[in-house]
Amino acid sequence: MDPNGGTFHLLLTGDDWLARGPIAPEVSVDESGSPELEWRPASGLTAARRGFLFSRTPGSVTLDPGARRGADRDRYGAWYAIGDDRRSVIRTLRDGSTSTVWPPGPGSAPDPGPSPFRPSAADEAIDPAAAPGAAPLLRGLVVTADHRLVVATTTDDEHGDPGSSRAGLLVFDLYGGRTPLVVELSPDVEPIDLHATDDGRLLILDAAAGGTRYWCLDRTLTAPVTTAAPPGPFQPKDADEPSSPAPPVLDGGFAIAVPNPVAIESLGDGTVLVLGRDDAASASTLFRFVDGEPAGPPLSLAGLLADFVEEGDEPATGADVVGHDLAVLAVAGDDHTARRELLFISDVGGDQAFAATIGDDDTLLVEPDYYPMRLHHGRGLTAADDSIWFDTLDGWHRLVASGRQRHATGGTYTSTVFDSDEPGCVWHRIFIDGDLPSGTAVDIETRAADTVEQLTIGRWHREPPLYLGRGPVEVDAAGRGSTGSRRSTAEDTVGTWETLLQRATGRFLQFRLRLSRSGDAPPRLRALRLHFPRFSYREQYLPRIYGRDRQAGDLLDRFLANPEGLYTAIETRIADAQTLLDHRTAPNEALDWLIGWIGEMVDADWEPFRKRAFLANANRLFESRGTRPGLIAAIRLATDADPCALFEQRQDSPFAVRIVERYATRRFGAVRLGDPTGPADLPLVDDGRRWSPELGGTVLASRYAAFVGGRRPDAPADDRILRPTTPTTEPAREDWTVFVATELGVAEPRFGPSDLPVYRRFLVQRYGRFGRYLAAYGDQAAGSSFDAVPLPTTLPMSGPPLRDWAELVSRVIPMAGAAHRFSVLVPVPLDVSDEQRQLLIDRVSSVVARQRPAHTVFDVRPFWAALNVGTARVGLETQVGLGSRFAATVVGRSRLAKSYTAAGDRFRHRQVVGERLDRPTDRPSLPSNRRETRP
Repeated sequence: MDPNGGTFHLLLTGDDWLARGPIAPEVSVDESGSPELEWRPASGLTAARRGFLFSRTPGSVTLDPGARRGADRDRYGAWYAIGDDRRSVIRTLRDGSTSTVWPPGPGSAPDPGPSPFRPSAADEAIDPAAAPGAAPLLRGLVVTADHRLVVATTTDDEHGDPGSSRAGLLVFDLYGGRTPLVVELSPDVEPIDLHATDDGRLLILDAAAGGTRYWCLDRTLTAPVTTAAPPGPFQPKDADEPSSPAPPVLDGGFAIAVPNPVAIESLGDGTVLVLGRDDAASASTLFRFVDGEPAGPPLSLAGLLADFVEEGDEPATGADVVGHDLAVLAVAGDDHTARRELLFISDVGGDQAFAATIGDDDTLLVEPDYYPMRLHHGRGLTAADDSIWFDTLDGWHRLVASGRQRHATGGTYTSTVFDSDEPGCVWHRIFIDGDLPSGTAVDIETRAADTVEQLTIGRWHREPPLYLGRGPVEVDAAGRGSTGSRRSTAEDTVGTWETLLQRATGRFLQFRLRLSRSGDAPPRLRALRLHFPRFSYREQYLPRIYGRDRQAGDLLDRFLANPEGLYTAIETRIADAQTLLDHRTAPNEALDWLIGWIGEMVDADWEPFRKRAFLANANRLFESRGTRPGLIAAIRLATDADPCALFEQRQDSPFAVRIVERYATRRFGAVRLGDPTGPADLPLVDDGRRWSPELGGTVLASRYAAFVGGRRPDAPADDRILRPTTPTTEPAREDWTVFVATELGVAEPRFGPSDLPVYRRFLVQRYGRFGRYLAAYGDQAAGSSFDAVPLPTTLPMSGPPLRDWAELVSRVIPMAGAAHRFSVLVPVPLDVSDEQRQLLIDRVSSVVARQRPAHTVFDVRPFWAALNVGTARVGLETQVGLGSRFAATVVGRSRLAKSYTAAGDRFRHRQVVGERLDRPTDRPSLPSNRRETRP
């Protein structure tokens, strides 16, 4: 509400435009019954799109689905396809070079592949004898999620005995090379298409003489199984039977009633799609199955393109789709968060592909986008790298929607009924945020009345034309709120268009928009605001005589509404200045300014929601600032995906940010305190044999000589003498460190020149005056003052010098080296890039530098797991899932010892205990620290 009491109704989202209000809004339709206007998040309310259908010439060649060959792409960008002879597999690298990977020619050298690291030639050579007989007929090719190339072999009538079958699978390990594994199928199987699911399973479309079937093989490619998830690997120890039965193994594939099958695909929910048709000339039909059972009625592609046909064409010749291939791609939804699956179907014409979705009412909805496929060679469609690809003679190309679109010439939008709750209300203005290019027009009509019944029978009144205002654009091109200035274009068509309503008086109002275009670009209306009531300057500020004449008073009211619109906007900004001081309402640009008010600062790359969470909980952070809980809260505020939730939790996740204070590690091991990178625990010493200063230095020296002799029988005599300071040479240094750590119970003992200031300070604190030091040390004293005392050169044998040395090495120096020091351990997911990991570490380092106590020193380190046998619990200190060495080495991108160099057949070992194959994973740009334990 503005300072003058005015408010407005807002139409912003698709529900606002098309579904809000007691009376549903209406959109005009054309002769075929299709709406002439539509709502799109990227454009708003605009002319409805009409699909573009490529016009084929009489001499165009029709593709033959029966001759279609399989093709797919691996994770490194190499393409594999069945050759034109249907007996070879061709690989095309990124640089366009091609090579034959199956079968090898006589005397040909093994193909080196895209990586210089490979097995020896003897291991890599492919044995043609691995497949029975001569090169078999190939039909269907796919690259699985485990990076295996699978090629189907079919019955070959030209070689071998009539009736003999060579149906099977050739499985190539793309990591290690070597001879392909041969998986034999049943003799009556005739595979025509393959599909690899995201979880590693393999679907085989079988068109044998006995009928159509499809097979589902698990990720080991050794036995067909159902799509049910396997039981968990952990079972009760004393149970007679597993708690969950194993999935049944099928004796054959799923028999399905699909005539003339063409292609097979799957959706994310496990639904299997099979494309078929009644005969070679009829339109195709899409069938859906789950474990062999129909998952809905068949979806016919007949008449699917009726809206694509231009006026004057015969609908019968262009409305049916005869499918050549099928591919599925998951894309972002209209709200940019949800995902939906698009079905891409290429027509046998080979010039165009069509994208469609399956509606909730089991209907097939075709997207109006135009996907050209000029010079398509006919191998098929392939989903890879978040895109759909098709082939030509020159290589593989992305299937991209063309900018060429058809739109309806215009349409009418009739709004719902708006209520002002004020009888006789004078409706003020209409503001429309959008783009009205040259050649477009938006005409506005309104009607108003004090009752809905009078409104529905009232006359429509035409309002003045829209004009482009001078104010800021309140809704940007993406449909979000904006406070920037009006964006100017060459024709100055984008901005906030407005008009002053002339005759809209009454409690209820309804408006009608007529959108029209004469050029190619349609008008786009992203948001509409209907302001009411009108604040009358004449009634508020002028004498009543100016309203005595009704017609003149009405004219004066509308005239004064022009400066009123300018002044009200200024008054609103003054009244809304308080919103700048509230973190909930302040614009993003003002958040850093607000944070500066409380004497704080944050990194420039913080997201707005994170800054608002900081402002909302600043008092809690200040109360615990400088403490361990406060530091952890500040770190999680900067890194968690949902920073507000951390203030509502009573207990932190065990696999979260950890702070290890170094002074505590002198008595406990680092692992016990949460640092998986440190020593597990302090050395254990038998109490009956434990040395103490009361035993004297002679006992300690003799033990050291025996210790060194046991470790190094050939050690020189000088190395067998126990020195009070750490030796500087190896292996004497290691012997001294291990012995002193065991005898004195110190994790990491040391005593050297760098500890001289600590030694002198210790003597000052213990003896106070130099004379008392001389009296206690006697002949072993050195120097003329505390500042001149040197390091001892020989081990004291008894008395205060020996006691001081033992206390200094076991307690004082370790505490001095660990005082005011701490380490911040940040859990980092294994599957993030080096850039994401460094971004997380840099952000945590910046937060700790601002929030730590001023006298402390810290370091920030990432950790991936906390699993140490005997000191950690699975599921509490660590996660069960894919390990860092699960990924194969990629030259120039991987790190040694954090990946494996593949050699040999690994596909039987790529399923890890605890892995959930059916769980989608969303990877944020900044990895979250709050990682839940995977079941």
